[in-house]
Amino acid sequence: MLLKRDLESIQKELSTYDQVREQVFTISRTAVRLAGTSILEIHRGRLENSSLHDKGGWKVLEHIEEVAKTHTELLTSPSVTVAYQEFVEASSLFEFVERGKGPNSEGGQEQVIGVTYWVLLDVIG
Repeated sequence: MLLKRDLESIQKELSTYDQVREQVFTISRTAVRLAGTSILEIHRGRLENSSLHDKGGWKVLEHIEEVAKTHTELLTSPSVTVAYQEFVEASSLFEFVERGKGPNSEGGQEQVIGVTYWVLLDVIG
């Protein structure tokens, strides 16, 4: 039999989860918009206006990871996956236009994780 304190504990945990999930979703939407804006700026020839110019855009993704520390299962949610995919696409285009090469899969802010790397094929489109 559940006690009142048990129910209150469950309710608190669910409330915290919901708050984190909403934060992650909001930050993910921001990341997708930033990546889209960066792609537009790159196409316009204004690389310096891209959020990737100073690697600032990647800080948004780092913020998602920071917020989701307590609920890491949120890192595999569709909104987070799309945010990473869009940033890989934008980063790939930025690297190609600025340096004439694609991103690497090792180290630093250019690190591309897991399946998201396949989004490179989307850059062509």
